[in-house]
Amino acid sequence: MSSQRPFRVYYGEDQVVLGRIMGFEKGLLSISMDRESTVSIQTASIDTGLSVQDYETSWLTRMRTDFRNWNASLNFGFRYERTAIDKNKLEFGLNVTRRKSPTRFVFDFSYAYELQNTSGDVEVTTKDELTTFLLGEYDVHDQWFLFARPAFEQDRPRLIASRLYPAGGIGYQIYGDKNYLLHLPFGLGYVDEDFIDFSDNSYLAGYIGFEGFYTFNNGVKLSGNLLYMPGLENPDKEWLFRFDFDVKLPLVEPVSLLFRVTNVNDNNPAPEIGDNKFKTLLALSLDF
Repeated sequence: MSSQRPFRVYYGEDQVVLGRIMGFEKGLLSISMDRESTVSIQTASIDTGLSVQDYETSWLTRMRTDFRNWNASLNFGFRYERTAIDKNKLEFGLNVTRRKSPTRFVFDFSYAYELQNTSGDVEVTTKDELTTFLLGEYDVHDQWFLFARPAFEQDRPRLIASRLYPAGGIGYQIYGDKNYLLHLPFGLGYVDEDFIDFSDNSYLAGYIGFEGFYTFNNGVKLSGNLLYMPGLENPDKEWLFRFDFDVKLPLVEPVSLLFRVTNVNDNNPAPEIGDNKFKTLLALSLDF
């Protein structure tokens, strides 16, 4: 196997070599950088490779190659409805992931706002919610990893001025690859809640989680996340439950259509608001 066109081959610790592929032999890839210089690379150390022409003709390919350990998604949804009750709704989300063994870092941020204006020019904020978390993982042995996950949220229509819920522990990776992932973390956490018009609350909690995604050959991606934090002293009165399920359909590079289903269940102190919240999202997603 050889090539006439030059290639960029990435290997080892962020090393790159440019040249024509001369062939494979005994687990080594030979690359000719010029007429007098040839380098041999162990195939097991190769991260990725592509032709110089593909690299130079697409800014998206260059960015994804140079930052191949990173992935980012930017979601945006907007809705305007003019009826007897006018509605303006805005949703924004950002997810950044970096995976390079033995570590993985995830930053996630989302914000949603909805304003209703009745015929009497009375404005009511029906949605004002923010959720963010930072996840850090470190591989320790085979498929086991340590993790830390500080998280914060607010939801003013549900009378949640702020809720801080960091957690940490150990997890098990059932599957892990570029196109699929299945993690089962568990450990301990702490919940600190500041409610509007109600007394503050805090408690120690257990932590059980689930994270997974699968990307099909046609680019369709399914992903899901689950979090359950029951209070250690009063699990029937103090708990957090979060579940998200996403379906992402590619449209035109790098744009996809995102459909998300979210279920939130927690110990809300206001009986008229209740403990459960179910919502859906349809938005455009830019994937890098």
